[in-house]
Amino acid sequence: MNEYTNTLIKWIGNTANASLKSKTPFKYSKKASDELITLYNQNNVVKKKAVEFYTNREKFNKTIDPIIMKFIKSVKTMFLPLKYNIIYKPMSSYPKLNLPNDSDFDLGVLVKNFDTEKMFHLTKILCENGYLFEKVTKNKGNPGGEAYRYSIMYEGIECEVKIRNIDKCKSLVALHDNLNSLSKSESIFWTYNKYLVKEWSKKNDKYPYELFKMILFHTYFNNIKGAFILIPG
Repeated sequence: MNEYTNTLIKWIGNTANASLKSKTPFKYSKKASDELITLYNQNNVVKKKAVEFYTNREKFNKTIDPIIMKFIKSVKTMFLPLKYNIIYKPMSSYPKLNLPNDSDFDLGVLVKNFDTEKMFHLTKILCENGYLFEKVTKNKGNPGGEAYRYSIMYEGIECEVKIRNIDKCKSLVALHDNLNSLSKSESIFWTYNKYLVKEWSKKNDKYPYELFKMILFHTYFNNIKGAFILIPG
């Protein structure tokens, strides 16, 4: 297992470095990910551990599913009086890529005809309901697509509302559609490798974990119109 983890960490460094230098970073990430999947499929010990981990994660998810659904409903109810044109979009690792007992949940509040007045009223309602403003996340490759982030602990789960201009985040929506449509085998593979990298990072350096997430996103950004480079913060 340690040998596989060490190989994984090396793969992250090599792939991140080469993909960011490539003229086609998303295509490169997809190709490199396919190569790692081949290596993973050749290791029956790792595959068995991965299935066991996934099974436990699915049991954990069943315990939080009702809370997540209740949270989404509460946000919709909260903003209903504003009568804005809003799409509520889960933009989180849950339910396909989250880790058991180490999960948060991000809900995209995607606003049509977004402007400062709408932002003011949305913020006012969030603050009145106990949400804390965290920060504004920006990316140079996606101007106007910043996320205004507000957090709350909801029945033991750290939840975050991310307000975005719906017209400026279409590629991110497509990315999360891809991630939420992962097959069972893809979910097993990515979740367990994510777990291995996170555990390694706790004892060593957290940066490989951030790079791993970048590679994952770039892999499923492949062939999406308007995709942009996600540099780890």
